[in-house]
Amino acid sequence: MPKHDFKVVPYKADLSFEEIKFTETVTVDDDIILYTIDTLNWIKAAWNSIDNLQVGLNYYGGTFFYSDSLVTFKSILTGWVSIFEHATEEFKLANSMEPEKLFKKQIVLEEFNSVIHLCDEALKEEKVLVHYGI
Repeated sequence: MPKHDFKVVPYKADLSFEEIKFTETVTVDDDIILYTIDTLNWIKAAWNSIDNLQVGLNYYGGTFFYSDSLVTFKSILTGWVSIFEHATEEFKLANSMEPEKLFKKQIVLEEFNSVIHLCDEALKEEKVLVHYGI
């Protein structure tokens, strides 16, 4: 199963993806990322280095969320949590890359809520949330 990892790191003006060690991360299933990717593409974020501003999630590399982009990312994830809270215990979703897949509500909510918790931590401590794509 491909996955996306998230981690909070200290802010540095020259922060680059290569210097980050991805240990002790929060993991989100790639299929749920693919399902939500259109909404994640509304976020202005930095790709691979903190000064390379782009739009959306860097699917195959690193994405840096900080300041306003972190607030937007958290808001979008919170919206998805509100939607998934109404799902049955097991539900099917499809995306543009794959046919329907069965998801467990509890796992999806745990993954998203864990990333939201990292967003809160990064905002409180003025740090950066880093995403590592597949």
